[in-house]
Amino acid sequence: KILYKYLYLEVYSIMALIKCPECGKEVSDKAPACIHCGFPLNNIQPSKNENIYYNIDILSAGFNDYEKLEVFICKLRNVYQYEGRSFLNKLPQTLMFGLSKNNVDYINGILKDLRCETKVYKDPSNTPDTIANQLVEKYKKNIELEEKKANEPIRCPRCGSTQITTGQRGYSFLTGFLGSNKAVNRCAKCGHTWEPRM
Repeated sequence: KILYKYLYLEVYSIMALIKCPECGKEVSDKAPACIHCGFPLNNIQPSKNENIYYNIDILSAGFNDYEKLEVFICKLRNVYQYEGRSFLNKLPQTLMFGLSKNNVDYINGILKDLRCETKVYKDPSNTPDTIANQLVEKYKKNIELEEKKANEPIRCPRCGSTQITTGQRGYSFLTGFLGSNKAVNRCAKCGHTWEPRM
């Protein structure tokens, strides 16, 4: 009984299921023809594109956007500014290993916009780097949140109203004219004033 279970596990762990191009049903990749419709499967290979991982190298940086590139690398890799700067000073080198196709295309597009010369190639070990992929996904979410916040109107922190005016603070009995040129937001609904964040 134990030998039977062992053989059963051996056979089914080696066998992979593929979809028949004719009827679309699942069939063993070892079968010479589809058991459902009889379509010959001798030359059909299972698609392995989903399991290919890529590395991305930065060969040279566009010096017009050097500061933007430095900020991008710091945000992407979740590192301090001096680490991003030291990375750029040692070019060419690999930015990330083991990225999925979607993530490497996303990063490569940003680097091309920043005028960088890049090289994308298959990871020789073909192993996914889950941390690198998570960093890219986190970066994408942060960018989406920043864009969403930029499109939202300013709201009063006290009452939530969007009827906000921005002007100078003006004269105060306590401080006189000191700081009277500072910009402040004023809520037209409740009268609350606060300094805008830059």
